[in-house]
Amino acid sequence: MRIRDLKVNGFCCWPPEWAGKDRWLGEGGVLRDFRAVGSARHLRIDVEYAGKIFSGIIPVEKNDLPALQRILSNHIGKSLLAIGDLDLNGVVKRI
Repeated sequence: MRIRDLKVNGFCCWPPEWAGKDRWLGEGGVLRDFRAVGSARHLRIDVEYAGKIFSGIIPVEKNDLPALQRILSNHIGKSLLAIGDLDLNGVVKRI
């Protein structure tokens, strides 16, 4: 399973849900930062695209949070498209 295939409560987690009028961003941009928010049930993702920073949210199963944080921390500066292709087999506990 890839990050792009990850679901929480039946809903796709990837690409992030972008804030405001930036919903078109999809998997565009390069990961610049992330942090847990909302009682660690979401990750806020900051990406750079066309010289600007955009923020989005992905829902996360609490048990998956540490593994996803490790994966993302190793991919700062990588494209969201490439991150979406990362294999989660053996990384996320429910897989």
